[in-house]
Amino acid sequence: GGFRQAHAVLVSHGHFLDGGPITAHAFASLAASPLPPPRSALLVGTNHRGVGAAVALSRRSWLTPLGLALPDTELIDSIAQFGYPVDESGHDLEHSIENQLPFLQHLHPSIQIAPIGISSLGTMDEAERLARVLAEVVQGREVLLLATTDYTHAGGEYPEQPPAGVPLAGFVRGQDEAIVAAIASGEPEQLLAAAHARGPFAPGMCGFWPTLVLMRAAQLLGLSQVTQHRYAVSIEAVPNDGATGFASFSFERPRSE
Repeated sequence: GGFRQAHAVLVSHGHFLDGGPITAHAFASLAASPLPPPRSALLVGTNHRGVGAAVALSRRSWLTPLGLALPDTELIDSIAQFGYPVDESGHDLEHSIENQLPFLQHLHPSIQIAPIGISSLGTMDEAERLARVLAEVVQGREVLLLATTDYTHAGGEYPEQPPAGVPLAGFVRGQDEAIVAAIASGEPEQLLAAAHARGPFAPGMCGFWPTLVLMRAAQLLGLSQVTQHRYAVSIEAVPNDGATGFASFSFERPRSE
């Protein structure tokens, strides 16, 4: 088909005031694409609270100020057939997927969604299995694959603190540098190494598993051209005692194809 599973994006899920402008760069790349728009979005989010199933599908409609985002029940059921449950409890009070919907609805008002929340996958084998399932179910469908993560959380009430005299924004940038470079490489193994190197604060990102799964699925789908659109620290937009790193990436087929 014309879509040829041409896009995946990795975006942050911070507040619209500070994280929103960074996330918007990935959606702007979708808006500029000459390819037909996707009919559905498969959204891989973080279950921050760890409520419900470790991998949880949602089959509900999601309401935003821009209207209802309807579920792609056929796509959701195709994932559920591999043993992943529909569990709405993990999606209640969770913002990582919800914060992507206004962007998607603005671009494509009729787009349908297939949300997946991950609290933990536990092993690399489980991450590989989920990546293979997602790569399989999106093939032959006009589906955007999206995952979401934020990066270092430091200062304020967070456990990680900059050394005395080190500006917080610069500290966060330094802590995120290797992980952001690993994602830009497109190699899941590099992300694993960079996350492990964060030591007591590993993996240094609240969406490690969604990111790893998306990167591996992108490999399987041949989306080997990775573009880092933007990186910033929250307090560079909105002053605060605590700070979070945000970034946006696209994964595409090489343009020569």
